[in-house]
Amino acid sequence: MKIALSLAIVLAVVGVSPAVSALDKTSSVAEILNLLGNSTKSQNYRGEFTYEHDGTIDMLRVVHAVIDGVEYERIYHLNGPEKSFMREGQSIDCVTAGNHLLRGRRLTLSSGRMVSIDQNYQFHMRGEERIAGREALILQLLPKDPYRYGMVLGVDKQTGLLTKAVITEGQKKVWERIQFVSLSLDDDMGIEAIYPDLATGKSSLAPLVESSMVDGSVVDGSMVDGSVPPEAPASPEGSVIDNSSEASAGAEAPANDPDQDCRQPAASKAPLQPAWVPNGFVLSDYSYSDEDGHMETYTDGLSVFSIFIGRVTDKPSQAVVRNGATVSLLTSVPSDNQFVTITVVGEVPAVTAHRVTQSLRVPVVK
Repeated sequence: MKIALSLAIVLAVVGVSPAVSALDKTSSVAEILNLLGNSTKSQNYRGEFTYEHDGTIDMLRVVHAVIDGVEYERIYHLNGPEKSFMREGQSIDCVTAGNHLLRGRRLTLSSGRMVSIDQNYQFHMRGEERIAGREALILQLLPKDPYRYGMVLGVDKQTGLLTKAVITEGQKKVWERIQFVSLSLDDDMGIEAIYPDLATGKSSLAPLVESSMVDGSVVDGSMVDGSVPPEAPASPEGSVIDNSSEASAGAEAPANDPDQDCRQPAASKAPLQPAWVPNGFVLSDYSYSDEDGHMETYTDGLSVFSIFIGRVTDKPSQAVVRNGATVSLLTSVPSDNQFVTITVVGEVPAVTAHRVTQSLRVPVVK
């Protein structure tokens, strides 16, 4: 899950666009964000990138294709044990709540309150850099509260693809860095690029189903080899939320917008739900399975965290694990002489995970 969540920043801050327009040094922040939110799902590309975290450097290769309107992607580890994993995606015609926010639009919550990404981040242009042999514009995002990370993003001028992401906290702490060292477009890429064994009959074609964001989707971190891979100015007090349907149709979306249903997550049926999340975070996904229990995912368009409410045990649990920018907070709450396990995991500061956990309540039925 670790690398998957990190790659969400680089590979899943996405939307849909029939064409990509080049950027230049006169491009505005709004133009850059809009292209960034439009570019990835509309293009086929290959690339290699480095992933630095916790004093280690991993080298990875990505192959990304859009075939018959559906995203397919495989990521290979080039050092260490040989393994690869899939990032699961939706139809490119679906614009999620995180996509919508990233592209500079507003969402109207069920409470009537409106949220947008510029309420919670300050944006600064930091010139140009050469990344992977290509020209990129550098955009710095500074959070307006301590409940989300800062970012430095490199956006390819020709394609709008994100070629660099540095995740920071405070003035000096760098949690992780992802940077492409090679990138090429391939309009003629076929499904065999994603499933190399398909031509030999060793692999079956299965469209990918989105399970997660750096639009805010949480990416499935399961490995192909079966292993599991190793965040108006916002108030620092955050938001008291109504989970019945936190993200509703965007205020700027047309009434006949075909993407509207994609921004409307299923109403959460989790037995415990947060009474507080940082300003700007909206419920972008809810699901339940016998294996994982209840899962809620929240995003502000750039950062994402998920809440898992799982099994009942006889003993309480408490643990905090950090891997790069990703924090995992495991705790438990008493219930009928037993304990319900709760895990908050995502690319947010530890203080955010703690406050969200402490705010969990039995939802009020209206």
